[in-house]
Amino acid sequence: MENKRILITGGGGFIGKNLIEKLDKNNDLIILDKEQVNFENSITADIRKKDWFDKVGKVDYIFHLASIVGVDYVAKHPIEIKSTEIQGMKNIIEFAKKKDIKKIFYSSTSSIYETANRPTPYNMSKLFAEQLLTDSKLNFTIMRYFNAYGKYQQEKMVISRFINLALNDKPLTIFSNGKQTRDFTFIEDAINATIIISDSDKTDYKTLDIGTGKETNILELVSTIKEITDSNSKIIHKDPPEERIPFEVKRRACNPKMLKELLGFECKTTISEGIRKTVEHIKNKE
Repeated sequence: MENKRILITGGGGFIGKNLIEKLDKNNDLIILDKEQVNFENSITADIRKKDWFDKVGKVDYIFHLASIVGVDYVAKHPIEIKSTEIQGMKNIIEFAKKKDIKKIFYSSTSSIYETANRPTPYNMSKLFAEQLLTDSKLNFTIMRYFNAYGKYQQEKMVISRFINLALNDKPLTIFSNGKQTRDFTFIEDAINATIIISDSDKTDYKTLDIGTGKETNILELVSTIKEITDSNSKIIHKDPPEERIPFEVKRRACNPKMLKELLGFECKTTISEGIRKTVEHIKNKE
């Protein structure tokens, strides 16, 4: 995508910061975030309100990434989570129709697949927002990211948290037996997939999973982090707090078939390689 005027909501977040680095060289970006962002053309505003409509002006595309993440926060603030996703999407749709936007790219979640058995404020509101976008008749692509990690991720997220603790030889707490799996997707792969998706009209009106298709359990993850950081951290097992139980799914893995068949792209970074790069980034921040 080049020479376009693009609105990125939630541009101060993890995926947003990484996406900006890719798109900024050849496009005119406008960043919208509820927190102040260190970017020349940025707007500080709440996606749930409409006072940003006129400030943005005309844009070609929208990457709608504005969201609230982190299990602990999500579990304790369900109303805020729901309003951010649902009212936020309503506003994006209204804005897009007024401004005749060419396409909306929506950052959704792999936890959508758990709504039937493990409904949470986060995955249910994401699912509802997806449906609003589908019903809008606007051109869109929904991207369901699977446990992305890497540069710029908040320390409260699992891999960043474990790495920071391991670097300081502090205990690593694992909920339950640690055999629960996730499809950890390195951010560079996730962003490259996003760019390729945005460059193809084959993705119009489609929902795509972005992940490796490979499962890593938490014990394996912690072992890899300890080895790479040369850490003496002790591993502690304990039961999850009650508010986290709905989020504690046993398995999560992407089916990357559509992404590969449609666009020929695969997320290939191994967990070891991704952890090494993330560790180096965290060390360089210190």
